[in-house]
Amino acid sequence: MAHILQLKLTSGEWVIGEAQEHLQHKDSITLKKPLNIRIAKGEGPDQYRIMLVPFDPTNPEGTIEIYLSSIQARPLEVAKDLHDAYVHQTSSIEIVSDLQAVK
Repeated sequence: MAHILQLKLTSGEWVIGEAQEHLQHKDSITLKKPLNIRIAKGEGPDQYRIMLVPFDPTNPEGTIEIYLSSIQARPLEVAKDLHDAYVHQTSSIEIVSDLQAVK
């Protein structure tokens, strides 16, 4: 299974992507198919939704190398719902929820 990480950059952006273990360097992390995490206003008051948009719109399937000096906080493992949304958006894999599987 892919190792999906969430990074908080010094620019204030959040990025999520598939960590490329074989491309890890001492001073950087390489992510495949990186996406920006954006927060958008929801329909009601105090409601928000998360959008995943390409980090590099010209090469959404590519890889990026992010230097550790550009990372504000320790890389995080992503929550299951965010992981599933990332997998769904970057592949043709459809995630089946536990409720759907019971039918």
